[in-house]
Amino acid sequence: EAHCAPLCALLVSEAGKTLPDAIAEVREAVDFLRYYSLDAERALAPALLAGPVGERNELAYRGRGVWACISPWNFPCAIFV
Repeated sequence: EAHCAPLCALLVSEAGKTLPDAIAEVREAVDFLRYYSLDAERALAPALLAGPVGERNELAYRGRGVWACISPWNFPCAIFV
């Protein structure tokens, strides 16, 4: 949201979107990010697993590196999220 103006400018100049469509697309992407970030906190939280002899086992998820996404020029921003 803090970078809405530059993102909208990119959508208008690079993807040929109208300004209202660009604003709506950025808002939709922000909504997706908010929803899935809360869901990820819940789903990816460390979990304690029972061990066969009483030891403490913890399952934790960690990032594994950089990723990239290549898409058509008119692909909606929210799809990346």
